[in-house]
Amino acid sequence: IAATASMAIWKPVDWILAVGRAVKSQRKVTGGNIRDVTVFDGRYDVFWEQLAGEHMVLAVRDSSYLNWRYSGYPFPGIHSFELSRGKQLLGFSVIHLSLDEDRLRFAAILELAGQVRESGVLEHLLWEATRRAAIAGAHYLIARAPTPECEDLFRDLGFRIREMNYSPVTYKNNSDVPHELFAKDRNWYLSLGDGDGCHYYDS
Repeated sequence: IAATASMAIWKPVDWILAVGRAVKSQRKVTGGNIRDVTVFDGRYDVFWEQLAGEHMVLAVRDSSYLNWRYSGYPFPGIHSFELSRGKQLLGFSVIHLSLDEDRLRFAAILELAGQVRESGVLEHLLWEATRRAAIAGAHYLIARAPTPECEDLFRDLGFRIREMNYSPVTYKNNSDVPHELFAKDRNWYLSLGDGDGCHYYDS
């Protein structure tokens, strides 16, 4: 029915339905509210200290970095939002809406971080990122997993993985951190454009 309606009005109205088919869990955090972020305040420094203590290696994501990277971002299409309960920051995400080389709309999850002790935070944020991508007309969603928790989440919720033979990010410096901690560079893909399951797009 949705596909027929799409052809009738020349608009793929089934994108929102595809999100529901692809992302099986719509779990939300009790009392949690999504709020747009224009400036990353001091709560993000406290959040970063908590997050950093739970991982052996993690790229810095304090307020100074986040404001430099996203609040002052020179390109359009950046959307930052947080999940909070009152004044307590539970997690945040940043997505980038753009066009690929084939002129297809896509959304890239640039940041996805949540308190490990608070159940359901990452799921709530991922659902919101997916919802925003679908509303914007994105054909697919891509992401990188900054933590093992995110990687497990992407796998469980229908994302597919593509191994990359290069990385624009240096994960390891001249330290004695075991080499085994650094997995191959990978992208996770979720199709929002059809109901045939998830697939990835190659250039």
